[in-house]
Amino acid sequence: MNFEWSKANVYRVAPLQPLRLHDTIVGEVKEGGGMTFVTIKEAGHMVPYDAPKVSYLMIKQWFKAF
Repeated sequence: MNFEWSKANVYRVAPLQPLRLHDTIVGEVKEGGGMTFVTIKEAGHMVPYDAPKVSYLMIKQWFKAF
């Protein structure tokens, strides 16, 4: 599916960066053009259940953006 988005090129070229929690890589994050994509290692659709500490970090960082 394709969406029209003026900042798509900014996001498209943004690299995946490691997501860290206490010096441990717990996933990856990609940010660009106001869009953020996060993956959490060893977590399925129930991230708060599978990885509660990482889930808390993700939500905490998201609220800092506002």
